[in-house]
Amino acid sequence: MQATLRAPSWGLEVSASGTLAHPARLRGADLDVEVSAPDLSPLRDVFFPDAPFAGAATFKAHLGGDWRAMAISNLRTSIDDGEKLKLTVVGAAADLQAAEGWDVTVDAAIQDPTVARYLLPDNVPVVQAILLRAGIKVDGGTVRIDNLDAGLTGEKDLSLTASGAIEITDLESDWSLGSIHLDVRASAGVSALKSWLPKSYSDTGRVIAKTHIEGSPGSLSFENFALALGETEPLRGNIRGGFSYSAAQIRAMRMPDSSLAAFVPENGDVRLDLQTANLKAVGALFGQTLPDLGPLAGKARLTFDKKGAIRITNLNVRTQGKRPLFVAATGKVTVADAVGKPSVRDIGFKMQASGPNAEVVKPILGSLPVDPGPWSLGAEITGVPGKLRVETFAFESGGVDTVSIVVDGTVANLNRLLSSESNSPAGVSFKGQLAAASTKHIGAAIGKQIPNLGHVTASFEGRDDEDGWSLSSVDVAIVDDTGLDIALKGKASELLGDIKLDAELVLELPDLQKTVARMGNDIRHVSAITAKGQLRIDRKLASFDGRIDVGDTTFDARLTSELTRPRAHLAGTITTPQIRLADFLGSAGIVYGGEGAAEKPDGKSLPIMAVSDALLMSNRPFPIEYLHLVDLELEVLADTVAGERFKTDRLHFAIDTGEIRHHAQVYDLNFEGGSFSIRLDVDETTDPPKITIDARGSNLPMEAIHARVSDSPKVIEGLFSFNVDLSGTGRSPHELVATANGGFGYVVEDAKFPGHDLDILGFDVLDILSFLALDERSTTVECMIADFVVENGVARSEAMYFHTPKLRAAANGQFNFTDDTMDFVVNVQAKRKIFKKKSVLRIHGPMRKPKVDTKLDGAAVDVAAEGAVIYGAYAVPVVGLPVAGLIFLGELIHKGEDRPCAGESTIAGKK
Repeated sequence: MQATLRAPSWGLEVSASGTLAHPARLRGADLDVEVSAPDLSPLRDVFFPDAPFAGAATFKAHLGGDWRAMAISNLRTSIDDGEKLKLTVVGAAADLQAAEGWDVTVDAAIQDPTVARYLLPDNVPVVQAILLRAGIKVDGGTVRIDNLDAGLTGEKDLSLTASGAIEITDLESDWSLGSIHLDVRASAGVSALKSWLPKSYSDTGRVIAKTHIEGSPGSLSFENFALALGETEPLRGNIRGGFSYSAAQIRAMRMPDSSLAAFVPENGDVRLDLQTANLKAVGALFGQTLPDLGPLAGKARLTFDKKGAIRITNLNVRTQGKRPLFVAATGKVTVADAVGKPSVRDIGFKMQASGPNAEVVKPILGSLPVDPGPWSLGAEITGVPGKLRVETFAFESGGVDTVSIVVDGTVANLNRLLSSESNSPAGVSFKGQLAAASTKHIGAAIGKQIPNLGHVTASFEGRDDEDGWSLSSVDVAIVDDTGLDIALKGKASELLGDIKLDAELVLELPDLQKTVARMGNDIRHVSAITAKGQLRIDRKLASFDGRIDVGDTTFDARLTSELTRPRAHLAGTITTPQIRLADFLGSAGIVYGGEGAAEKPDGKSLPIMAVSDALLMSNRPFPIEYLHLVDLELEVLADTVAGERFKTDRLHFAIDTGEIRHHAQVYDLNFEGGSFSIRLDVDETTDPPKITIDARGSNLPMEAIHARVSDSPKVIEGLFSFNVDLSGTGRSPHELVATANGGFGYVVEDAKFPGHDLDILGFDVLDILSFLALDERSTTVECMIADFVVENGVARSEAMYFHTPKLRAAANGQFNFTDDTMDFVVNVQAKRKIFKKKSVLRIHGPMRKPKVDTKLDGAAVDVAAEGAVIYGAYAVPVVGLPVAGLIFLGELIHKGEDRPCAGESTIAGKK
C-alpha cells in the first residue's frame, strides 16, 4: 500500500507506504509514515495562534499494530524555525495511545527570548536561549529523564546548566518527584532573580551557585552546595555546605504565596562567609534600617533540624579595612519554627567594639554629651530578642594624656536599656575606676574649664532602680606633687537627670603657693589648709558645709557655687572666733622690698611701702586678671584678728566679683582702740577699667602698725588716722593716679619716734632740720596733718602741718602725677626764742629726686597760705596699711575739738 495526502491550505503533505491488514478497523498496521510541513504558520494560526514561532516541520516513523495499541518506532521528528527554534525528537513508543513505553531522545535549541518566554512559566526571569538534550522514558505513569544536559542563558548574565537524571511520578494527578540526580550550575545578576526573591531585596551583583541535587519521594537534598554572592557591592561572600527539604516543604514552596521561611531546609549544615563595605546598604536590601559601620566581614555555621530550627554557631562578625570603628561578635543564635513563623529562641554571643572617639559611634548612638577618647567595649549577651541579658560587660576609655575609665557589670534586661520608650529599670549593676593626669583633662572632657589641681583617681559602684541611675558609693582622690590631697567619699543619685552628689570632703593643702603657681598664678604665703565637711552637688548648685583650718585659724564655712554660670562661682559666709594673721601673711608680717625700692637722698635704701613715688609711679599692671578666675560673693566674719603684737576686736569683710564689675569691702575693723574700713570697686565696662577706693582709718596705734610693716624692733608711739576717696582709670598705679580725682589725707597725733629716725614714717627731717638741737633719745611729734584735693592726677594741698615740742612747719604745694613732679614751699619755725626767725624751703622737681632750695632771712612766705608738710617727696604713704590704702590716701579726717590736732589743723589752715 502506498498513499499520499496533501492539504495545501495547511501546508501539509502526508505519505504512507506499507500494509494495513484491516483498514476499516485500523488493525494490523505495518506502515512507514512521513509528514512534512514547509511552513507551520497555517497550523499555528489554527491551533496555537499566540505562538511566536513557525518554521518547517518533518515527521518520520514506523507504525505497527492496532489503533488502540499502536506502536511507533524509528521516530524522527523536527521543527526548524531558524534561530528561533530547532527541535528534534528521535526514538520509539510501545503504546502511542496509552503514552507508555516511550523511549526518545530530545534535542532542542531556542535562541529567541520571545519563544523562551512562551514556553516557560511566567515567573521565571527573561531567558534569551535554551539548549536541551535528554533521553526521556515514559512507562506506567512515570517519566524518567536520563542523560540530561541542559543549558539556559538570559539577560543580566543569567546562566544555568544541569546534567543528570530525573524521575517524575503520578502524571495523571499531581506531579511528584520520584528521584533526581542532578549536577547544577547557575549564575545571574540578582536583579534577574527578583521574581523569586523577597520584594525588598535589591541588586547585589552577580550570584554563582553549583550543587549536586539528590531526591526521592520523601526529600530533596542539595549536596556540595556552593554559592558565591556579589561580585560587586554591597554584599559579597560565599555559602558552602549541604541541606535537604521534606515533601511537605517542597509543596509549601510551590504555593504562590510562599514566604521566605518556606525555603528554610529541614536538615542541613551550611557555612557562611560574607563581606560588605556598607551595612546600611545591606539593610536596605531587606527593607531594614541599619547603621553604617564601615566594611564588615562575617562567618557562621548554620545547622537545621526537622523542627524548623536554625542554629547559627561559630558566629564571627567583625569590621575591617581602614575605618577607625572596630566591632566583632562571636557566638550562636537559634531560630525556632522557621517554616511557620520564624522566631529567635536563643542567643548567646560575645562582642567586642573599639574606636578612637565618640564620633565613630554617632551613626549608632547619636551625639554623646562627653567624648571618652579612645575606648573599647566587651560584652557577653544571652537570651531571646525580647529579653536579652548582658551576663558581663567591660568598658575602657581614655589614655595616658586623657581621662581613663574602666567599668564592668551586668544588665538584666538589655531591651529596656536600649528602648527610648521604657521607663522601667533595666537591672544594670556596675563598678569602675577613673583616672586622669590632671583635673584639666576632666574639664575638657565635660566641656568645662577646670584648673590643674593634680592627678585624679576615683572608684565607684552603682545601679539603676525605680529611682533612676545612682552610685551607692563613690570615692575620689586628687593629689599633686605640691602635697595637695583631696578625698571625696559619698553617694550620687539621678545620674541621667538632675544629678545629685552627697559626700564627705576632706582636703589637705600644705603649700598653697606651690599649688597656685602650678595653675599659673601667684599668691603670698598662706599656712597649710585643711577642710572637712559635707559636699552636695546637683546640676545647678554645689554646696559645702563644714570646717576649714588655715594653720591655727579655724573657720566654719557655708559655701555654694552656681554651676550654671559660664565660669567658676563661689558664694557664702565664713565665720571664725579668731584670724591669726601669721597664718596668712607669714611670721615676718608685711615686708616689701626688692623691686621698686627707692633711695633716700643720703643713698640709703627704703622699703618700698615707705616710699610714695616708688609705688605711685609704678607701671606694673594691677592683677585684675585674678578677678576673672572666679565669681565671688563672700562674707568673712571674725570675732578677733590677731597679729604677733596686736589684736583687733572684730572683722567683717565682703567681696563681690562679677564678669565686669567687682566690689570688695572691709567694714569697721576695731584695732587696738582704733577702727579701719575700706571699699574698693573695679568697673571693667570702661577701657581702661575705672577703680574707686574709699578707705578710712581712725585712731590707729602706730606701734601696732609698725610691728606689721617693718622688721625693725624700734618702738613707735602715737595715733594715726586717714581718709581716702579717690577714683581713676588705669591698669597700673601710675595710670590710675595720673587720672585720679577726689582727695586724701592723714593725721598723726602724739607720736614718739626713737632718736631722729623720722624716715620710718616715710620722710627724712634731718636734711631739713639738721640745725635744730633735737633730743637724741627720741623725737616727739605732737601733730602732723596732710590734706589734699586731687583733680585729673594733680594733688593740691589744702592743709599741710607738722609740729614737735621744739618746732613747727607749714607748707603749700602739689604733686603732679601726670608728669611725676612736685612743687612745695615749706616754712619751718623753731618754738624756742633763740630760733625766733623762720626758715623757708622750696622742694620741687621730679618726685624721685626733688631739688631743695633754702631761702634765707627776709624771704619769709605766708605760712597761712602754704599749709603744712615736711619733705613732700616722702610725705604720702606714712605707714604700712593694706596695699590699696598705702597707695591712695584720702581727705583729711576731722574728729572734733577734743582731738589734739584739731586746733592745730584749724590754725594751719586759717592763719
